[in-house]
Amino acid sequence: MSSPVRPLRFIQHSTTPSPLSRKRQRLDSSSVPSTPSKSTRNTLPPVPFSPYRFTSDNEVVANIAPHLSTPSLPLAVTLPATLPPTPTNSSSSSSAAMKAALDDLEAQSHLIRQQVAAEELSDKETARSYARQVTNYQVWWDENQAKLAADDPRRIVLPAYPIIPAKVALFLQYETTRPQKRKRPDGTESTATLGVSGVKLAISALENWRLNNQHKYPDVPEAQRGLRTDIRIKQFESAASHKEPQRVQMAHALKAKGTNADTFTSDDLKRCSMWCITDFKGPQNIYIGLRDRAMLLTSCGVAFRGDNTRHLLISDLFTTDVIMNAKGLGETVPALTFIADNAKHNQTGRTDEFGAFRHRFVELCPVGAIALVLFSYFHVRNAAVLKFAPDFSDPEYGDYGKRDWYRMHLFPSATDPMSDMSYDNHRKRVNLIYAKNGVNISKVTHAGREYSVKTAREYGATVHGAKALGGWSESGSFRPCYDRALPLDALLGAAMFDAARPETHFLAREYLEPPRELLGDVFPWVQDELIALEAREKENPFARDIALRQFFKLLVWFRTVILQDAALLYKQYPDAPLFKYAPFSTVLFQQFSAASVQRIKEVESTGNLALKNLPQNLVRGFQGALAGVSLAHRAERDETRVYIERLESQIQILTQPFMQQSLGKGKGSRRTTKMPVLIPPVLSIPTASLTTTGASSSALMLDPNSCLPPPAADFSLTGDSIDFSFMGDPMDVSFSHNSFDDLGIMPASSTSLPLPSTLPTLPSVSPSQVPLPIVSGFTSTASPSTFTPSSLLNPPIATASGHTTAQISAWNVLALKYSDQRLRRHQWDWVEKTSSFLPRYTFQRVLKITDIWTEWIEGIGGFLSVRDMNDTWAARWRTGTQTLKNEYGRRKKVIDLITRLAEKPNWNVELALRFIREVYEQDTKRFPTVRSFCDYLQSTKNNASVDILDRSCTFIG
Repeated sequence: MSSPVRPLRFIQHSTTPSPLSRKRQRLDSSSVPSTPSKSTRNTLPPVPFSPYRFTSDNEVVANIAPHLSTPSLPLAVTLPATLPPTPTNSSSSSSAAMKAALDDLEAQSHLIRQQVAAEELSDKETARSYARQVTNYQVWWDENQAKLAADDPRRIVLPAYPIIPAKVALFLQYETTRPQKRKRPDGTESTATLGVSGVKLAISALENWRLNNQHKYPDVPEAQRGLRTDIRIKQFESAASHKEPQRVQMAHALKAKGTNADTFTSDDLKRCSMWCITDFKGPQNIYIGLRDRAMLLTSCGVAFRGDNTRHLLISDLFTTDVIMNAKGLGETVPALTFIADNAKHNQTGRTDEFGAFRHRFVELCPVGAIALVLFSYFHVRNAAVLKFAPDFSDPEYGDYGKRDWYRMHLFPSATDPMSDMSYDNHRKRVNLIYAKNGVNISKVTHAGREYSVKTAREYGATVHGAKALGGWSESGSFRPCYDRALPLDALLGAAMFDAARPETHFLAREYLEPPRELLGDVFPWVQDELIALEAREKENPFARDIALRQFFKLLVWFRTVILQDAALLYKQYPDAPLFKYAPFSTVLFQQFSAASVQRIKEVESTGNLALKNLPQNLVRGFQGALAGVSLAHRAERDETRVYIERLESQIQILTQPFMQQSLGKGKGSRRTTKMPVLIPPVLSIPTASLTTTGASSSALMLDPNSCLPPPAADFSLTGDSIDFSFMGDPMDVSFSHNSFDDLGIMPASSTSLPLPSTLPTLPSVSPSQVPLPIVSGFTSTASPSTFTPSSLLNPPIATASGHTTAQISAWNVLALKYSDQRLRRHQWDWVEKTSSFLPRYTFQRVLKITDIWTEWIEGIGGFLSVRDMNDTWAARWRTGTQTLKNEYGRRKKVIDLITRLAEKPNWNVELALRFIREVYEQDTKRFPTVRSFCDYLQSTKNNASVDILDRSCTFIG
């Protein structure tokens, strides 16, 4: 059996084989003769003709095809005899058909490749930049060739395509030497030249076109070569890098733009952030302003490029609890996390995760900004709730169906939430923010990327953490493939916390507890949608949606974030259009805002005061815990204080009868036990003769050591029985008890004379001038008469009607202290055990909350003030009547509240009353009656006293 024939692997150029060829033929097969019996000559394919060439001066000129009289003979190839014979006409036609089919297949495959490449660049700014460079090249080349042809009519015009290194070299020479003529903001033109980045961009754009279209020019070898493999293009790129420092220095760009200063400052960013909130009116514009604010703060807090920011979807958001063991083993801090799988630095579809903590300053917080964007979309624009249920009827979306909410962008175009914002629009919106707020930096959509890394590094983040924050690549596959944890130090630094000391992380506003009513008003449909999701998952396992559950969890967290951040922003910018919408427009939110500001100040000041003397490594560790405990203890302490006050008042009421009963026991106790009566040192006493119609009086200075009233033996009283009834119109007499106590005087006439230590003998007064009040157990038939101040100096003795000297003396003492007119407004009981009068009183009807204070201090309708009755008779005047005691307890809450307000630093009673009038009396919707306000104070679960005191801290009187 003979061995198979092996074809020759070399080209034989002569009929006589060389020794080497003969040796190989013998070794290959014995069946192959040493000398072919017949040689078959076959021609090589012709070398393609190039339409251009280089001259000896290295210039590109047209390559004119030579006109030969006889065609040049191609090189011949000697093939073995076993090769197939030359095909006939029929085989030639089939080969032509095969070649046409292969060419068509080749064209279709390249067309598909071009479509895929176009789709890949469709959502990137790179496509527009490349197209712009190719267009510039084509326009310049056509103009240049037309000019050359006009100068030399014999010159052949070369087309712009295909793109080859020679043409690109000429174009780069033109681009690097001509002025760019950019438009300045003032309308003038800049004459800056093309820098190294522009050169690289031009080369990349032309190379991209050449690579995608090289299949159209298979006969042009230069079109098959990469531009950057050519020495001419390499030289241009290298020279541009070498000359860049000189070019920048000549343009003064470095100092004019700044190095470290060519980025935001914190003040710039705060100004831009709040402008987006305060300067947009109307639902649509408010939403756009908040969208622009969130775009800016997100790029500054997460080190996002412009395309990263624009491509974010709401389904890319979720919350993560980041472990922070420095604050305590297992302690976590919530972070907003973003998924990015199509960034410029990630062209492989890898899922990258980025994160952000809530910022130390509410104005710069990207988490709160994104939460407000979603709030404005659903609550300000009043957009319909998204369709979260999957559509299984669409055959293009497989087993899990079509889910429309996946396509909603976080920062969409102004018209369609399902389409992302274009680069041009993004740049336009950022430049508008710059112009309105006086920000002068060179970067636009990428400015936040540099700011966030700079901030993170300044606050102690490591280089590796800062690189991980913005997704900068590192060598190896560990970071992109295995390290999925968020960079803790970089997240802290970007939020302006001490990245080197995680235990110092403390955000006071996280400890604020918004009312449940307000939480329920934000995204109220979340709970219903979650129930609907669970029902769908039970019916169909393919309806499962983990991303939707994460989104609902995020919205629940955003409820608290929105109210906590808005409470602080409302205090600073109460007139912002955003706060005209519910729930920010409600009284409950405004109260929460006022209380929140004060509580945060108290928590921070308390924590700093308590920990200022501790070692530094312990101060920060306890600060967060003390803040939360302080808030909880404050609420518990206030609630306990209210309970104790109520208990004390009840004990006082219960013990008063017991004390009186105890004092009355024992032999002779009824003769020795008396209620103390305070007599003021100055009285208004007449000095002239008195008549029945009254007399003018002047104030006399009494000796403080003198005892009033004078002994009954010095006076005499005769005549008819005394009438105790009050006759005449009620007199609205009022005076300040505070001024009485402080000054030690009572209202009197303008004349004050010193009184001798021994009182002079005064004219006698008829009994008709000394009426007394009605005393239970006594009757009177005498006609009424007018009481005059002289009767105070003539206390009557026991009369025929049974009135004792003790009764008349006690009455005179009271009249000296409170005035006779005020006493006569009351009915009185005589307490034999204590030998004193006890007034009867019914609380007056009040129409305003502050009337309770008037009744307490001055009295209403001429009656004694409640405080005066308390001072003289303690709780005895209201004992025995449960209704009276209950009403006293309700009104005492208001008195205690006003007293506490007046005791605050820089406050007084007048300011406290004005605060009550302006804040609570005008809130008729919440407190339609005075009783409703009293009940609000008495309720222990509301912690009303603490809330009112906190709200008073923000009151501007």
